[in-house]
Amino acid sequence: MACYFMGIIYGLLFYLWQGRTWLDLPIYLMVSFSGFLAGQLLARLLGSNLFPIGLLHIAEASVMSGLWLIIARWLRVKYPLT
Repeated sequence: MACYFMGIIYGLLFYLWQGRTWLDLPIYLMVSFSGFLAGQLLARLLGSNLFPIGLLHIAEASVMSGLWLIIARWLRVKYPLT
């Protein structure tokens, strides 16, 4: 449950900081959630325990979510949809 919440919060904050159109909001939400989930799964597979909160690997998942958001922003600027 916290994985959903954190991924969405990061996407929302990134949209408030870097978003320009309403189309950016769902893109950043999906990318952030996917990146957070990928970071969580990668940390579990690698057995990393850097700042765990219960079963949530907050540091690894946050870094992965942030990287994915930066890449998504770069791709949106380089290849705009509109």
